[in-house]
Amino acid sequence: MSAAGNRLERVQELIRTRSTHPDVAQILAQFFHTEGASVPLLVKHHGFDRRRVLEIGSSFGQNLLFWGPGSEGVEGDESSVAFTTELGFPAHRLNVEEDAFSRLPVASYDAIHSRDVIEHLIAPHLFLARLHRLLVPGGLLALGHPIVPQGRLAPVLLDRLGVRGWLSVTHINFFTPATIRLMLERAGFRVKAQYSPRLSQVSPLLGRLLLPYGPSVLSICEKVEGYTYHPKRTPEFDPGWAREALAPYHQP
Repeated sequence: MSAAGNRLERVQELIRTRSTHPDVAQILAQFFHTEGASVPLLVKHHGFDRRRVLEIGSSFGQNLLFWGPGSEGVEGDESSVAFTTELGFPAHRLNVEEDAFSRLPVASYDAIHSRDVIEHLIAPHLFLARLHRLLVPGGLLALGHPIVPQGRLAPVLLDRLGVRGWLSVTHINFFTPATIRLMLERAGFRVKAQYSPRLSQVSPLLGRLLLPYGPSVLSICEKVEGYTYHPKRTPEFDPGWAREALAPYHQP
């Protein structure tokens, strides 16, 4: 059995003996039967198993068992946070768009993993600015989300396969690999790689070639220390409620 399989087996047994959640059997079956699609990429190629990771949208803590010592979760659902802490992982019940999220320790995390979050947010640029602040110099952000598949054939094919995540009625932001790359660069990140997580597990080359056609992208970015906006973007562009978070991006 692989190391990942051994970890899953140990955690499954831990959950059965410790958890008081009424739906523990369903949670085990849905979230702890296998490792997530992004996990092998982040462990093998980017050393997330050796990094202190902040997991945004940590759900029941299923990814935290693969990350390095001191990793933590952020989740909005109270029962999910309680379940995660029962496993022995620190988890914060926070809304990432509220000021309380900004009070997490600055420059304290080696890496951040956020998957299926940014497409739901009212202020995605502000979210990226806050993540930038939490990373150590040279820290990594792994940002995953659905994309709008390009061309005429890809949306039709994905629809026939029942893959329609980018059309969810809860999403209010929509991206392509190119637009999210630009957005990350303008928030102070250097994009090192972009993957189609599931396709890249089959073939890294296939994952790169078919990236624009969906259904999702995982961008690996390095924090650019000392990043600032172009001088033409002055603080007057920023709304009052975002000025404190965006202040480091302005020229002194």
